[in-house]
Amino acid sequence: MAAMLYHKDYLPDHQMDKYLPDGTTNIIFELTGNPKFIYDNKSKNKKQKCKDVWFSGVLKDYITIDATSEEMIVLVFKPGAGYPLIGRPMDGYTNKIIQAEEIFGDSILNLHAYLKSALSPEEKFHLIEEWLLSQFKEDDFYTKIVQFAINAIENSPSQINITNLAKKSGYSQKQFIQLFKKYVGITPKQFHRITRFNEILA
Repeated sequence: MAAMLYHKDYLPDHQMDKYLPDGTTNIIFELTGNPKFIYDNKSKNKKQKCKDVWFSGVLKDYITIDATSEEMIVLVFKPGAGYPLIGRPMDGYTNKIIQAEEIFGDSILNLHAYLKSALSPEEKFHLIEEWLLSQFKEDDFYTKIVQFAINAIENSPSQINITNLAKKSGYSQKQFIQLFKKYVGITPKQFHRITRFNEILA
């Protein structure tokens, strides 16, 4: 359900990077105590400070972020996996980046402290795996219905018909859209557009 990416001593010549929307949600651990900033896409002025550990909901537009990564771990959750993780409708976090303790409380702050003291990336990954196992909730609807719809869109973004996909799910189109937003954070049409864009970009 999630990939773990470890960054250390990434110090490029440029100050900012663009992060493109891809339908995922993310948890980012900054392990050096140096906050990161999100910038206005047009003016490039700082608009948000992120420190220690933060949560990014699904994005519908790109964001401009600090490029450097002295030491960070990024958890990338597959589309739809955010709901089994936090147990709250994901469309409430669309286009939002917030401090992770607002969702997970002290448990993620404790995890952040353990990660800072862990000596190796392998030890850090093990700590995260244990924490994730304590957080994820079994969700048959996600594994059977939502994942089926996501896979169908990702596997054939240039050919998929969203109306037909809703019929195959066994729900009305309105119900299907609402359930998709609850789990993924955006509508099937918006997710299809993002998937199609990334296919063309690749």
